[in-house]
Amino acid sequence: MSEVTIDTLLSKAKNKFLLANAIAGRAKQIVDGSLPYVDDFNPANPVITALKEIAADKIKIKIL
Repeated sequence: MSEVTIDTLLSKAKNKFLLANAIAGRAKQIVDGSLPYVDDFNPANPVITALKEIAADKIKIKIL
């Protein structure tokens, strides 16, 4: 998966706010040392890695 579109990402979340919070939270986990769930990750950019994980359905977005 080389390119992630906003339409793909918005289909995984209810709205943009939830999507942004999920991406930020997962990016922080990656910075803190969590291993990425995708093979084609960028170690210098955890936000892009989080985007790729959500687009690949490796991360589910739930409302608690």
